[in-house]
Amino acid sequence: MRKVTAIITALSMVATMTPVYGSTNGSAVVSSGDNNTVNSVVNETAVVSVTQTNNTNVSQFVGGEVNTGGNTANRNISTGGAGTSITTGNAGMAVTNQVNAGSNQTVVHGANAGAAANATEAVISGDNNNVNTVTNVLDVTTVTNTNNTNVAQKVWGDVNTGNNTANRNIGSGTSVNTGNAGLSAGLEVNAGSNAAHVGGQGFGIAGSAQNGLAVTTTGDNNTANSVANTTTVVAVNNTNNTAVKQFVRGDVNTGWNRANRNIGDASIDTGEASLGAGVAVNAGQNAVSVGGVMPMGLSLSEVISSGDDLLTNTVTNTTMTTAVTGTNNLSEYQHVWGNTNTGWNYAKRSIGGSGIMTGGTGFGVGLGVNAGVNQTLIGGGLLGGLTGWFGAWWL
Repeated sequence: MRKVTAIITALSMVATMTPVYGSTNGSAVVSSGDNNTVNSVVNETAVVSVTQTNNTNVSQFVGGEVNTGGNTANRNISTGGAGTSITTGNAGMAVTNQVNAGSNQTVVHGANAGAAANATEAVISGDNNNVNTVTNVLDVTTVTNTNNTNVAQKVWGDVNTGNNTANRNIGSGTSVNTGNAGLSAGLEVNAGSNAAHVGGQGFGIAGSAQNGLAVTTTGDNNTANSVANTTTVVAVNNTNNTAVKQFVRGDVNTGWNRANRNIGDASIDTGEASLGAGVAVNAGQNAVSVGGVMPMGLSLSEVISSGDDLLTNTVTNTTMTTAVTGTNNLSEYQHVWGNTNTGWNYAKRSIGGSGIMTGGTGFGVGLGVNAGVNQTLIGGGLLGGLTGWFGAWWL
């Protein structure tokens, strides 16, 4: 029995990002003058870019010839009780080729930007004053996962226990008994898997713009503005490019035996001949989950005024943009050729009884391709399909 096993696992990448803490601004103004302007501005920008690329090129070739046949026992004279015989052992070849390539896992916990807080307190008794409180938070997360996989697998095997010759023998009996011959080949490629989760813990307060404005005034013609802008952009791009060629060729033989022109009984008994091939490709799987409560801006204003012509503006802008792209490209070629033989045996021109008994022959092939699966969940918890990918470590 000849057994060849090759397992290649290549290029698995994991990235985990955690949020940062935010900026805080506090202003306290007490004024009895006129024509004053108070500006309090907080700008916070967080940009996280994760790029993971796996390039895999694999070529696997297994060629084998396993033989216990091709034996010759001719022109023998047996003077005892035993005749002339050929008995071969079994011949087997087993090949397993497996390639695991191109796997990316990315987790971005919560918002990347912290909660930016801006608090302003103004006490004004004058006229024509402006108090402005502005908080801007920009949170950009970009995840790009790319797997490029090129795999070629080829198995060639010749397994033989036949092609035996026992001719022109004299004796009580001439026999040819061959063992079983078998070839099994298993080819498997697992390539192009991406899993990305953005969100979960920390979303809500983290990554949000928060304003607090308190104005107490007895003057006239005063303006109080409170603006909170929260912008969150999530872009996930998953691409799998997979090219696979799988080729199996096998020739399995227990036949082609000769027992001719013998004096005495002549018999041929062949073993079984079998060929089994399993060829599978699993390629192109993307799972993306954008979950949790997204950052929401908060703007609070408290104004106490006994003056005239007071203008108060409280504005909260929250923008959430999510773009998910999953692309799977697969080029697959599968080819299996097999020849299994227990026949083509000859027992001719013998004096005495002659018999030929052949074993069974079988050829089994399984071809499977699983390709092009995209799963996307926006909102809610972790995508169910991702739990198996991440386990507990994403928490």
